[in-house]
Amino acid sequence: NVRDIPAIEEVNLFKDDGTVIHFASPKVQASIAANTYVVSGNAENKKLQELLPGIISQLGPDNLEHLKKIYSSYSNEPEAK
Repeated sequence: NVRDIPAIEEVNLFKDDGTVIHFASPKVQASIAANTYVVSGNAENKKLQELLPGIISQLGPDNLEHLKKIYSSYSNEPEAK
């Protein structure tokens, strides 16, 4: 007994390696009573930095280390002249 959840713009599944499974305009269905969700559509594997800054509001404390690594890589790059 699943129901469509309309107007979902994107779904992001965060992986332990710092990558994200990104669905743009997915079809989402749910059976709340069974705690089951179905996400279907075209999925892309992306690096976290590819989705910044728009994804920041979706990040939790477990993503803090990945953000620190991204920041460190930017701050260690030589300046363009």
